[in-house]
This record gives sequence, C-alpha cells and structure tokens, in this order.
Amino acid sequence: MRIRYIHDYKEMLTFDILVVNPTASREFIISQQDKDLEIISNGLEQLHQISTTMQSHLISNQETMERINDKTEQVNGMTLASIIKSAKIFGSYGKNQSIQLGCFQFVDVVTGQFLAVENDYLILVGKSGLSTQFACETTQSKLIGISNMLTLKYIGTTLLGSVTVTGEYWGRMEDCFIDLSGLPTGILVVGKNWGSGAWIKTGTNYLTDSTTGIHDKKSMLVVKACKLTNGNSK
Repeated sequence: MRIRYIHDYKEMLTFDILVVNPTASREFIISQQDKDLEIISNGLEQLHQISTTMQSHLISNQETMERINDKTEQVNGMTLASIIKSAKIFGSYGKNQSIQLGCFQFVDVVTGQFLAVENDYLILVGKSGLSTQFACETTQSKLIGISNMLTLKYIGTTLLGSVTVTGEYWGRMEDCFIDLSGLPTGILVVGKNWGSGAWIKTGTNYLTDSTTGIHDKKSMLVVKACKLTNGNSK
C-alpha cells in the first residue's frame, strides 16, 4: 500500500509500507527450515557413505597387510630353517673361526627389563649391570654364540632340553639366532628339537622353557638388542 502526504509547500513525500501476513511468513520460515534440514540430511548421508567406503577400504587393506605379514613370517621361517640346515652341514665352531659382533643388552619389549644371568639361568631384571651384558659372535653360518659378560658362559640347551647359560665354549648346543639390528626379535636356541630350534619363552621366573618349534612363537620372549660402547658398558 502506498500513501501520499502533501504539505503546504507542495512538497510530496512518498513512503512504502510493507504489510506482512503473519501466516504466510511462518509458512515461509518453516519451508526454508525444511529445505535446510534436507540439505543437512543429504550431506550427512554422503558423509556416512564416504565413511562406510573408507572403513571398507581400511578393512581390506588390513586383511592384505595381515596376509603379507603371514607370508613374510613363512619366508623368514624358511630362511632361518635354511640357515640352520646349512650350519649343520658346513658350520664350524670355536673362537678361531668366529667374528666378534660386540657387546649387547637385550631389553624385554613388554616390561622394559633387562635379560640377565642368575644361577646359570636367564632371568629378567630391572637394573642394568655386568650380568645383563652379552658378547655376541658369529661365523659364516650366520648363527650366533651369546656369552654372558659376568659368567663368561654361553646360552644354550641341556641334553634334557632346558635353556641354561652353562656352556664353557660355543658348540652346537650353544647355537642361537637373534636379530641384532635393534628390531623386536626372539632368541632361537638351535639345540632344541634335535637341532631344529625353538624360541625362548616367557612366563616363568627363570627362562628355561622354549616353544614347540621354529614356527611356534606363542609366549615367545621378545627383546630389542642394544649395542653397548665403551661409554655405556659400565
């Protein structure tokens, strides 16, 4: 509606008055809200589809990685078995043929404790000392001899199959395998299972037990090898 006002000076002013229908305004607002809600709903549905797709890809990738890890474990197991077999055929023992690899400490990845020797047995302790230090040596066979710096005896197995640290020298019963690169690793005692090898297990105070074989890693002791220098070997 337009209203005209004429003053004495014949000056004309024009005002626009907007008349709002309350019912129509409410319907417009509700209609606009419905449109906004529909846009939000569509956006949420798209996000859900994207999330579902990503989850599906992640599950697929995880399954692929698990298959790769399984295959890698199998290959590593076969490689280790080949090393052991070669050592039986061509291996030579004794310090005259060995290559010194250095002094190491083995830290349990679960508890952070050090592998040590007590009463001729392996044990995990919380404090570093000479009993937690091990000299490692190898030969062309890639197997490793591990002797304790305190007792000067080698990790190995007895005729009854127990893991001990009683070897006066590095022989077939003292053959071991361990990854010294610093990655998580088990300690394989080759003398177990008639020379087929088994991994040292956790679960007891003295670590005298081992797994059933080279492919059995249940309850296996997992450590990280830390190489010591003159400055940190005290």
